[in-house]
Amino acid sequence: MAGITEFLTTLVNVLGNIVVVPIVIFIVGLIFGMKPMRALRTGLVVGVGFIGVYTILTLFLNNLTPVATAMAERFGASMRLDIMDVGWAAPFSAAMTFPIALSYVAIGVVFNLILIALRLTKTLQITLAEAVFGQGLIGYAAYSISGSYWVGLAVALGIYWCSLLLADWQQPYVEKYFGLKGITFTNLGVNEIGLIGYPVARLLDKIPFFRKTRFTPEYIQEKLGVVGDPIFLGVVFGVILGILGSLPWTGVVLLAMNLAAALHLMPKMVGVIMEGFIQLQEASRDFLQKRAKGREIYLGLDPALGTGNTSILSTVMIMIPITILIAILLPGNRVLPLGDLPGLVFTLMFVVVFNRGDLLRSVITSIVVMPFVLWSATLLAPYMHNTLIEAGLVEQGAVTSVSMVAGGQFYWYPAARLAEGQLWPIAFFVLAIGVSALIIIWSRRSLKADLADEPAPAAASA
Repeated sequence: MAGITEFLTTLVNVLGNIVVVPIVIFIVGLIFGMKPMRALRTGLVVGVGFIGVYTILTLFLNNLTPVATAMAERFGASMRLDIMDVGWAAPFSAAMTFPIALSYVAIGVVFNLILIALRLTKTLQITLAEAVFGQGLIGYAAYSISGSYWVGLAVALGIYWCSLLLADWQQPYVEKYFGLKGITFTNLGVNEIGLIGYPVARLLDKIPFFRKTRFTPEYIQEKLGVVGDPIFLGVVFGVILGILGSLPWTGVVLLAMNLAAALHLMPKMVGVIMEGFIQLQEASRDFLQKRAKGREIYLGLDPALGTGNTSILSTVMIMIPITILIAILLPGNRVLPLGDLPGLVFTLMFVVVFNRGDLLRSVITSIVVMPFVLWSATLLAPYMHNTLIEAGLVEQGAVTSVSMVAGGQFYWYPAARLAEGQLWPIAFFVLAIGVSALIIIWSRRSLKADLADEPAPAAASA
């Protein structure tokens, strides 16, 4: 077991997705019957594309983080929000230090293959970092609380299966909105948000004004010409956020230029990745038609692929100050948003997808979603803080720390209470599964209307 966990640590922590994903793509390409050199080139192109995406995403996050922190401290520090959002990197790093968490990830790989063989999911997850932050970390927390390896494993695998089923559900939307054929996103805290975002988006379809609006970046560019170009949107958002963050004029100008670069370059990097995936998709289609006719297999990838979308980046920049305001005013919230404010680019991804990229609708839906994320983060904070202490990342007596985006993993807190021996979480999970099933059935019945470029008339979308 020690050798396996050490190998996983090297894969995830040292090599990362920019090496792991091309290797997996190469192997999958060979399985699908691609010639070795063609499979190798496909993997390399995808790897190069991921390097581009992560480079631009880092540019985006690094420029927003100090501004978001300045705004949070300026407007929220005096409001007695006593739980600090330290960002997702801290719990991820903690999980990487626990061999038990990594063992849950390794077992999850085998579990994923078994589920596919039994036709209990269509998604094959080929990225590992998301698994570490997801089922690996939650499974370890359940183990730490209960003292039982098997309780932790059961929690990890149960939650992992749920995330794969959500990825199955959301795949048609990923394919339509992002143009990623045969691809879906697998990331705990991203997929679950869709369960709130979808009903709100469909409710907005019932309101004539929102059903007729097309407030997308493309629409803005069509109406305003060059002023509506993503480059100009980046400049405008940069100036506004820089002023709210009390940056000097030089900082405002630099922020505006960097955000303009991110909005312009990110779609081009995603295009490089798709150059590689198109060849893999053709090979997989031929393979499945010959050997598994009627079956579909989706590749579960990092949601970073979706961050190249201008509507998503724009929605996040609008929501950063709004999220701080919500945190200050929201009864029952104790989390001060800081480190994960730029990470909303992942949390709010399916909010934007289900609203077809409409900025106004996406912001309204995000305002509905964020209280649930903050409440959830408040509840799970003591458990995540204890995990950070066990990893040696936080000292005893330090301010309580949490990752706000982990608040999107709505079963963190119930899973922790279940590991403590509480019985009410069983009822919670039964109810959550039932409600989730109803939402998924609802979406399947209106899938054609959902995937249309324009919202269906109210009577047709009922």
